Amino acid sequence: MADTVAYLLEEMVPELEDFERRGLFTRAEIKRIVAARTQHEYAMKRRAPVKADFLRAIQVGAQAVSAAAAPSRARSPAVRGEAGGAAASPQASAERGSGG
Repeated sequence: MADTVAYLLEEMVPELEDFERRGLFTRAEIKRIVAARTQHEYAMKRRAPVKADFLRAIQVGAQAVSAAAAPSRARSPAVRGEAGGAAASPQASAERGSGG
């Protein structure tokens, strides 16, 4: 059982490194994700897994995905209104185009 869990966690490494490189999660957050995932994998691999084990694992995974999505929107140039982003309103675009 431990070999299977270790293998599954090793398969996550490239994805987790990508999350860190993109700035979606800090190293401390990734450690917490791995710890939670380890706990859930062991629960799901035990001799008599319970439906609740799978549901908890799905819930934690969904929370991680939503947490990853939230900061990426905040860091987007379009959301921050930086130059080159699409944050300008259509009205502002029309005003700039007709001023010439």
